[in-house]
Amino acid sequence: MRDRRVIGGFLGLLIFGAGLWPAFAGDSLYGKVTAVKSADVVTFAYGAGQYELRLVGIEVPRKGPIA
Repeated sequence: MRDRRVIGGFLGLLIFGAGLWPAFAGDSLYGKVTAVKSADVVTFAYGAGQYELRLVGIEVPRKGPIA
């Protein structure tokens, strides 16, 4: 029973300490979409270069008409 309290106390302190750690947002990148290669892939230009981005969460049928 005592071991459970020690482990619970340690985990509580660990979670509390993690909450005090500062959270930083990711880097932002500003630019514009210069080309649409398919329904879920676009080319993004940001000045110093460009990326081909795949949009996650879009379900695209591989065969048949695409609206």
